[in-house]
Amino acid sequence: TGQAILGTVGSQDRREFAAIGDAVEFAKLLQENAGRGDVIISVETYEQVSAYFECEAITPTKTRDRQDFTRMYRVLGRKR
Repeated sequence: TGQAILGTVGSQDRREFAAIGDAVEFAKLLQENAGRGDVIISVETYEQVSAYFECEAITPTKTRDRQDFTRMYRVLGRKR
């Protein structure tokens, strides 16, 4: 959850489509902390979906020295 810039970057000789921004880097960290079959979300995303999904707070093991990355959530399933 956050802002990102999407678009084509590069020169006329070499162009690539890229996603750039803090939210993209943070999403990569969430992915690196996820186990097989896990759905891991940020605190910001949890605040938006907590009424609909059961989640458990977990501590990241990979942080890349980000001081703001101290908590994330594992989605357990839909609330009934």
